Amino acid sequence: VTVRAAQVHSHRSHRRLIPRHLKVRDVMTPEPVAVAPETPITQVVRLLLRSHFKGVPVVNTQKQVIGIVTQGDLISRGQIPARPGLLSYLDDEHLEEQLTPLGGRPVAQIMSQPVVTIEEDRYLPEAVDVMLEHRLKRLPVVDAQDQLAGMLSQFDIFRTAAGQRSNWQVLEERHIVGNNVHYVRDIMRRDVQTVTPDTPIRQVIEMIGANDIQRVAVVDAEDHLLGIITDRDLLVVFSEHRVGIWEYLVSKLPFPELGRRHKELVAKVHATTAKQVMIRDVVSVCEDTPIEEAVQIMVDRGIKRLPVLDTEGKFRGMIRRVDILRIGNAERS
Repeated sequence: VTVRAAQVHSHRSHRRLIPRHLKVRDVMTPEPVAVAPETPITQVVRLLLRSHFKGVPVVNTQKQVIGIVTQGDLISRGQIPARPGLLSYLDDEHLEEQLTPLGGRPVAQIMSQPVVTIEEDRYLPEAVDVMLEHRLKRLPVVDAQDQLAGMLSQFDIFRTAAGQRSNWQVLEERHIVGNNVHYVRDIMRRDVQTVTPDTPIRQVIEMIGANDIQRVAVVDAEDHLLGIITDRDLLVVFSEHRVGIWEYLVSKLPFPELGRRHKELVAKVHATTAKQVMIRDVVSVCEDTPIEEAVQIMVDRGIKRLPVLDTEGKFRGMIRRVDILRIGNAERS
């Protein structure tokens, strides 16, 4: 506080990834799609296939949230063979084959309940607390009447954090310096599966299937990142043998049995290496990248995970959304 006009040359402030002054209603997606408890599971699957969201709240006739259906619920209790992201690569005929066994079962049989919700007038860091405590990627938001008002996802929070980065850039131009800056190296995971470019694709497929992971990194002898292989890439590369590769990835069909059913697929798998399948145009960040910058990249590109390289371009690990939320939440302590 000054009693006379003063010219500020430099100012230091506590820099926060997750703003404390915003409330859930400021960040949430309003008027979300919801389903009734009697809605068929197959209808929810088809809804997720054509939507960008990954979970659907279940409401009663009073618009009160009585459950939520996530990809995990669909797989574990609904017994669909794979997440909707993979199902979307099937043609209509084979998709119908996968959904027919579900019959007309309602979502009430598989939804998660009781459901964890958050009030719309709670502050955003409180919502992050709830997400981390319950290991959730999304929260139904309720109003004062306990009716569904919106959905809050990790991506909604990330988009807000990206906006905060823009605000800090403006402040830094005015010589207002933010402390408590964190870097990618502070949160990255180092236990990430890697293969070499000459690794047989059969080994990559087995690695993805056995470890229940969605991607592996391809590195050279000096650990330089060359590309990434995801389970989706496998379905695309072997698109002409989509049913066979689907049976192997989803049903864990033994390779000898796969060979008896799909001889051409097995022959192609044996002749293919990681470098022929990997995606080479990979977005990555350096260990010394500020987390705010990584958040901006993830929001702009719609990426859930980012490969991390050192100053020599060597692969060192991955960062995930949940790791960023955890450290952003810890800034309050």
